[in-house]
Amino acid sequence: MFKTRLLVFAVMLGAIVPLSVQASNVGADFNDHSFNIYGGTALQNFIPGAVNTAVEGGFLFDDHNPGDYLKFVHADLVTTGSLGINGATGAIGLRGFYGNREHFSGEGLALGGWVSYYFPAYNRIGFSGGLWYAPNILTGGNYQHYFQYGLNVDYQLLRQATVYAGYRRLDLPISGSVGTGRADAPSQGFHLGIRIDF
Repeated sequence: MFKTRLLVFAVMLGAIVPLSVQASNVGADFNDHSFNIYGGTALQNFIPGAVNTAVEGGFLFDDHNPGDYLKFVHADLVTTGSLGINGATGAIGLRGFYGNREHFSGEGLALGGWVSYYFPAYNRIGFSGGLWYAPNILTGGNYQHYFQYGLNVDYQLLRQATVYAGYRRLDLPISGSVGTGRADAPSQGFHLGIRIDF
């Protein structure tokens, strides 16, 4: 358990520290019960002109379930690049996370990534989405596992400012006898947001 926590927090620290130096994007989204803030920065290429490395991080708060409010922080280390389709990019990598649900808490190391696609003929309109998963073996504390996915419809108001609408679901089910299925999805629903690229 200690080794898992140490690995998770090492990944999170390695991703968060560069964010304070120079962010390449920051964003936020919200609905009636939650808000989400995040940022990311691209690092130098390990192989010039080929594969990029990026660090990303964020914080989400959700009060949909009274007495079971979610505070969720994450930091990601990902490799980014073209998907080989005009207008499509993606990332794959590791996510260190910590989630607190009032009476329960835990951390973990997830695998996943995101994709983004802008229509070449209408390059201001596109889609973006992400998927992250940590099985029980990579999840500590009170949680059985971690699973998150989401999908957005994006529109570039300006080349450096994008508004979006989307749906997100985040599952952190409780382990053991206390896991009665209550609030297995502490953060889910539609949201509106904005992202600024630098």
